[in-house]
Amino acid sequence: MATETRIGASLSSAYLTRAGRLGNADKGSYLASLRRGWLDVVFGLVGPDDEEEEEGAPEYWDAYGKIDWQFDDATDGGIWTLWAEDRFDGQEREDGALEVVDSSYGNRWLVARGQRLWSPSAVTSARLFAGQVERERFASESEGSTDFMVRDDRELDVFGLASDTSLELGSRHVMSMGFEVRRYDASYDYRNARAFTDPIGAISDTEPTVRFLGEAAGEATSLWVSDRWRLSPRLVAEIGARYDHQSWIEDAGEDGDQISPRLGLAWDLGESGVVRAGWGHAHQSQRPNELRVEDGDTRFLAAERSEHRTLGWENAFTSGRRLRVDLFQRLGRDLQPRYENLFSPVVLFPEGSPDRVRLAPDRSRAQGLELFVQGKPRPRFNWWVTYTYSDVERRIEGAWIPSQTDQPHALTADVSFRVSRKWKLNAAWIYHTGWPISELTAELVDGPNGPDIRPILGPLYGERVDDYHRLDVRLSRQFDLGKGDLQLYFDIQNLYNRENERGYEFGEDAFLVQPDGSVRVEPEIDTWLGVVPSFGLTWSF
Repeated sequence: MATETRIGASLSSAYLTRAGRLGNADKGSYLASLRRGWLDVVFGLVGPDDEEEEEGAPEYWDAYGKIDWQFDDATDGGIWTLWAEDRFDGQEREDGALEVVDSSYGNRWLVARGQRLWSPSAVTSARLFAGQVERERFASESEGSTDFMVRDDRELDVFGLASDTSLELGSRHVMSMGFEVRRYDASYDYRNARAFTDPIGAISDTEPTVRFLGEAAGEATSLWVSDRWRLSPRLVAEIGARYDHQSWIEDAGEDGDQISPRLGLAWDLGESGVVRAGWGHAHQSQRPNELRVEDGDTRFLAAERSEHRTLGWENAFTSGRRLRVDLFQRLGRDLQPRYENLFSPVVLFPEGSPDRVRLAPDRSRAQGLELFVQGKPRPRFNWWVTYTYSDVERRIEGAWIPSQTDQPHALTADVSFRVSRKWKLNAAWIYHTGWPISELTAELVDGPNGPDIRPILGPLYGERVDDYHRLDVRLSRQFDLGKGDLQLYFDIQNLYNRENERGYEFGEDAFLVQPDGSVRVEPEIDTWLGVVPSFGLTWSF
């Protein structure tokens, strides 16, 4: 393994990566990577404009290191570590409004692994790991008659051991089994204060958590086994099961045990492709640091259960073209309550929005079809297209309602063209149906101090924002240097500056009383980013 160094930089970050061999016996190798985002530096150079005072920008860094070693012909192992931190500090003053944001997220992991080949038909791998995840959030918002303040500090420590063993019991039979044990220790320091006195505040049905200071700890145990048989030269079947247990779920008085069976089939059709079918159950439980204290839930709930069904066909033609068709269905049971923001689903502090509501679905389903087509590989021109038709719904109080991110149609088309030996052009077009949103109207009612505006919520997720689409392009140039290669690139996201709707905001000025006593509602439309240019370079040597 030759030593390789890569240095890269763009408008948002810079990184350094180095990989090589350890020692002269060619038994060991290493990889080290360091990345630093510098948007805070760029924003600091630009500074605030004349109309408002705005400070702050995201800053982040991460470091990754890995060492692998071949102890002998049958045993190898290694160790890797990851450290990552990101932070955002900012404040904005405009027309009397004050918004202060101070948030950070960090995680640190250390993993040791080993693998032993006991015989040509038996191998065992094991992992010993420890990690820490920290999250701190502070916000203070004052806009018109709406106040909000949150402080959210959480920490999670994880220790664990996992192992997998695979046994070949014959030319047509392979069995695999394994286990994992984890110890979690989580701590919470949370408070919340709200004052929703604007008209839309009447929509929210969540209660603020004034203070929550607590700890959660426990052990998670997992066991799994699978058996794969070649029933015929062209038919392979695999059956398996997984057992999970969470002690903190059991301590909360809920069922902390789950069993998840699964079954898979693969039928080789020769030149006509491969047909695959699968069925199984899966469970999703809350980890000790995932209590929804921001929405008033301070007790762990039983794990959610889902049933998965898949059927697919794939063929790689002799010409190089590929075609894949997949049908899928996921049925959800034992669902936990959801807390969602009805009009603006993507916000930094969702619990501080007056449109936050509690939803309690008893069933869910996601089903549809996915199609992937890849053209014949050519020296200068390549393309692929993926299209998905899906239906994602939840049953709430007996009615099936679209999920907040339901998008019946989604398409991505990617084209790459090598203009010359050194120049390359890539373009990707992304489209999906607009996300569901709830309609809001209003009327005047008599209040204790005169007429008041009362918001009226329409059918839950009965409307949709406009369809989303954008075009991204990248132009890159390769340079052959005396030592290594240099690649320069320039890309533009959302080339034609599509104003894709993300959601709506309803301030006090959104409700306009008409001369006839009616109320016209004109929300402010939130949009995703417009044109985003960037450029960068990578030097490999």
